Amino acid sequence: FVGLKNYARIVGGRNFVHLLVTSTIYTLGNVVFVWGLGLGIALLLDRKFAGRALVRAAFIIPWATPYVAASLVFALLMNYDVGVLNYLLSLVSGGTLRIGFLTDCPAALVTLTGISIWKLLPLGIVMMLSALQSIPSSHYEAAHVDGATALQRFWFITLPGVRSTTVMLTLLMMIWCFGRSFTAIYLLTGGGPAGCSETIVLKSYLEMFQLFHPGTAAALGVGVLLLSLLFA
Repeated sequence: FVGLKNYARIVGGRNFVHLLVTSTIYTLGNVVFVWGLGLGIALLLDRKFAGRALVRAAFIIPWATPYVAASLVFALLMNYDVGVLNYLLSLVSGGTLRIGFLTDCPAALVTLTGISIWKLLPLGIVMMLSALQSIPSSHYEAAHVDGATALQRFWFITLPGVRSTTVMLTLLMMIWCFGRSFTAIYLLTGGGPAGCSETIVLKSYLEMFQLFHPGTAAALGVGVLLLSLLFA
């Protein structure tokens, strides 16, 4: 029995603050962009246009794609030496521009956050679209008759109408991203380069299955649980 020794070792470690910052940046990036882009795209999909059902269905594809398969595809796209993106960049720049999407810091963290946003964006779109469709059209008609501008209708009708959905989406995103930020990070960077993309969840896994420190790994897991409960 060691009491709180494992927790003291974690908090007193030199990488603890870095793990918190990395996990927070990753989580906030997902929350902000999934909500913002989800609401923007939902506003467009809520309008009537030809082929709307097909377009709506197409936006669900990232959510339906298995995380492992998507990660392997992105690994090929963003490979520094033979990746498609760097090949296109070299063509445009005459061979002078290459980006280490998964090998440089902070590019690796930005790339992983972008991949997660791509994967979770359909959830934001579906939830925002359902919230928009629950707002009575009579509210917009009355505001239009009263002379409200498009910005005023958005601010005083749309945003209050999606408030409860926004709260639920934010809660789900914070718990999922903070407590489950593992698969793509582990497969694409393993927390590198030099711990740049290492989150608390990934650190817990590495402590258990690579460094064989089950006490530290369990303490990190409990920490993730407590922070998720705090968010909730």
